[in-house]
Amino acid sequence: MVSGSVTYEADHIVVATGSSPRRIPIPGLPEQMYLTNEELFEQKSAPDRLVIVGAGPIGLEMAVAFNRLGSTVTVLDAAPQLLPGILPEAADTLSRALTAQGIDLRPGLAPHHFDPDHKTLAIGPLGQEPVEDIADVDAVLVAVGRVPNTTNLGLEALGVQMTNDGHIDIDDKGRTSVEGVWAVGDVTTHGGTTHMANAWGRRLIQAIALPYLPLKKRPVRPAVTYTSPEVATIGVHEPTPTDDVRRIVVDLSATDRAYTDEVEDGVLIVDVRKLQGTVLGATIVGPRAGDLIAMFSLAMTNNIAFHKWYGTVIPYPTYGDAVTQAVDTYISETFPNAGSELSAWAGGRWRALRGRLGQD
Repeated sequence: MVSGSVTYEADHIVVATGSSPRRIPIPGLPEQMYLTNEELFEQKSAPDRLVIVGAGPIGLEMAVAFNRLGSTVTVLDAAPQLLPGILPEAADTLSRALTAQGIDLRPGLAPHHFDPDHKTLAIGPLGQEPVEDIADVDAVLVAVGRVPNTTNLGLEALGVQMTNDGHIDIDDKGRTSVEGVWAVGDVTTHGGTTHMANAWGRRLIQAIALPYLPLKKRPVRPAVTYTSPEVATIGVHEPTPTDDVRRIVVDLSATDRAYTDEVEDGVLIVDVRKLQGTVLGATIVGPRAGDLIAMFSLAMTNNIAFHKWYGTVIPYPTYGDAVTQAVDTYISETFPNAGSELSAWAGGRWRALRGRLGQD
């Protein structure tokens, strides 16, 4: 034992050390002007001009917040669209809404260097020369992801298996590769949000306290970005759905509730397996998107096929009317074409089987 340290013994050790903001170098930027989400809330006043690096959830949420506080906000991201990874249609809907609020969005551009004498930030595509300067910058918020806090914990010496970027690998119960060592939250490959950390924490506690009680399948992963409008996603969307998948798109802004609330941008996109009705993924952009996605989380967790949603009464007028429209669309397009739906479904299942067998 190292002098001054304390040794504890336990049958089970849970690693829940969380994560820290990822930092990137911006030459010339003074330390007091370089902000992450940890320093941001220590500021005594909102900056007049704020540049945000990163168009992910944290960056966009803070863009909306500081725009409302009166800051002039510019958002940069090296990727070509907001919230990289979501469907382009949803990203475009969000982009229109944020631009209308006065937020300056610059996808495809990244910071290069800062000139403190003139308070200008040079920006341009990654790996290329700067293309322009942003003048009168008062602060730069870097929101380009988070790094798991696994350094100097001694996990490597124990033999705990980790990914190349330092996340701890866990199984369906939350166990690591070392007997008696568990992990949960941002430090694992299944963290990223408070609700997912809570879900995996419950699984871990059950596995330790009630080891013989069967666990449900791994929880599906809903994610919400609390911008205005909100963006909520769950499951998997292929950029272009295969022949055995029906993609249903509903203009959420055309619902009666959106009309009364004067909502101009919103969309619901849901992918459903043809004939079978299995919900594969959903994306919602609009007010209360985070509340609406819970319906899809319930269905995907309990394998509730989309045709079983038919007849569910959703109060009027609410944004849930968009879900009713999606279900009605599925029913009206599926049952009159049952023969072709069966053929498409069978073809998709055959391709999936061949893929699993490595015959493609």
